[in-house]
Amino acid sequence: MRFIATISALFYSILCIDGISQNIQNQQIGIYRLCKGKIRDSEKGKTSGYYDHNEKIIMVLAMPGAKNITLSFKSFCTEKDNDILKIYDGKDTNATLLGAYSGSVNPGNITSTDSFITLYFVSDKSVSCSGWEADVINNIKIPTAAKVNLAKNPVCYDSILEVTLDFAIPCDSFNIHNTKINGNALKYITPLNCSNQKATKFKLGLSPALNTNGTYTISHKHGYRDYCDSVYQLSSNQIFSVANCPIFVDLMSTKDTICLGECITLTTNISGGNSSKYVYKWNPGTLSGKGPLNLCPKSNVKYTITVSDGTAIPGTDSINITVLQPPVAPKDTQICYLSPNLFLKGYPVGGKWYGSGVINSVTGEFKPYGQWGNIKVWYKIGGCADTMVINVTNPYNYDNVFCPGKSPLAVIWYGPLGGTWAGPKINSAGMFTPDSAGTYVVTYTWKGCTSKKNIIVQKVTVPEFDTTCESRTLDTLQFKPYGVYSQYCFDVLNLVAIL
Repeated sequence: MRFIATISALFYSILCIDGISQNIQNQQIGIYRLCKGKIRDSEKGKTSGYYDHNEKIIMVLAMPGAKNITLSFKSFCTEKDNDILKIYDGKDTNATLLGAYSGSVNPGNITSTDSFITLYFVSDKSVSCSGWEADVINNIKIPTAAKVNLAKNPVCYDSILEVTLDFAIPCDSFNIHNTKINGNALKYITPLNCSNQKATKFKLGLSPALNTNGTYTISHKHGYRDYCDSVYQLSSNQIFSVANCPIFVDLMSTKDTICLGECITLTTNISGGNSSKYVYKWNPGTLSGKGPLNLCPKSNVKYTITVSDGTAIPGTDSINITVLQPPVAPKDTQICYLSPNLFLKGYPVGGKWYGSGVINSVTGEFKPYGQWGNIKVWYKIGGCADTMVINVTNPYNYDNVFCPGKSPLAVIWYGPLGGTWAGPKINSAGMFTPDSAGTYVVTYTWKGCTSKKNIIVQKVTVPEFDTTCESRTLDTLQFKPYGVYSQYCFDVLNLVAIL
């Protein structure tokens, strides 16, 4: 049996008896908390089981949280009219008298109207009896959870809520471990009017803030243990709604600048409101749905989507798509590798040049020196490009031979075409007049580079006789001068075949 005693203002001891086991408590002066058990007379008489003479005992039964206390008498015997048990409906003898009992008549069940009942027993100096015994029945009030009320109606983006309870609870019993919103943990909970370790007002910190329309539930759960160690799981809920959050719309595209002929994909990221009731409105109106949408615009266009759900503030977002006309690079060209740098011009302006030999992408400066052959470069605006080929080379020549004559003849075996000639007996177009025998050096200029050519003016001569073996399949005939002939010149050769 466990006893916890304190002294009251009336110097009564308060005895708390463990409610787990069945207990029998003899009457004695004091205030007692008897969770489960029996009370009986003092049992101090000289005869075993009897009360004593000249007793005057006031015993108070107190049970916090009880609606009432019932004494159910199992036996009763006192000296009639002289040894009297009085029962009062309260915490002392000033309370309402429920009854005065003596003799052998059983009082039956006596019930208080609150959590106190007082027993006052008086015996005289002679005759005693076996006294009395009664079961103590506590009608404990089932605890109720505190009601949670909001100090004001929450609105969108609130990150702090203040709640008020209808009665004070321990300041630390309303905490982030047993209180949630829609099942999600709170950032912090702070009591606002904590006094004597109890509070009725608390501040709730939310993270994230209220940013979606809908119904929210503040749920609070905690355990309660009464004075007789019975445990109750209590739950409090407060439901509230938020309806003024806007719908957030983020319209995205795989590209915002494309070349004519390219395609894009539009996607949306939407939050807020009631997603089951979303209505999508597009401009241009030919589009529909949430996306993704695959589109191939042919000109600059602005896409706009508005999302509504009939309740929340609609959300809108737009995106501009720039459609570039294909850029145009110059036609393929040739350049001498020793020529000055070439400045490439593309259309429309504003693009950049790329490729081997390009030393300035903005101005299009191309350096031929160090390049050779067909060099691919391209002019790019955004993701659009056009290419050109620059052939980097050098002018070349092979010697020519002319038979003497008065008529101008065109030189041959040179390149690239498009250059100019200079030198004796030749005009700029490459027409040479072979009117006198000799060797002449002429110069060919092409895109700033030069190449020289020997032109021999001489009659073709061959030996008068030459021989070869009949068994040979190929032989070389002798003649002069060597070179490339631009006209038909001839001499007679007598060939003798030796068997």
